[in-house]
Amino acid sequence: MIRHTKNYYRVGCGSWWMHWVKSPKYLCQDIRDTWQRGRQGWCSTDCWNLDSYLSTVILETLQHFKEGTQGYPGVFESIDEWYAQLDLMIDGWTAQRELTDENTWDYENVPYDEWAEPLRKRRDVGFASFKEYSGGLWS
Repeated sequence: MIRHTKNYYRVGCGSWWMHWVKSPKYLCQDIRDTWQRGRQGWCSTDCWNLDSYLSTVILETLQHFKEGTQGYPGVFESIDEWYAQLDLMIDGWTAQRELTDENTWDYENVPYDEWAEPLRKRRDVGFASFKEYSGGLWS
């Protein structure tokens, strides 16, 4: 995964190329990270902010899983019940990602605890569903 392409720059625009020209260490680091992810499934850069990295990976894979799932665990009577649980999991991981992203908190106008409490509740409900039904995440 090339850094700075998803959230910061459009691939191919001048800014995207210039961060390598101005600092070639980023190119070397991106090559190293890509090699490590291909070899071991993760890279040392991922460990710098592991909670944010995991919440992003799990959230995106759950969303992809929900789009392509064709069955559901036997504890449910219909696929709609399974989709409801997947929605809870996705919402919980979305809340976790918002909690780990400093840019989502309006620190000038809202106290942190007031902002974070509803997100923590959503996260806890989603994580409970994830814990209970993670054995059914197969397609």
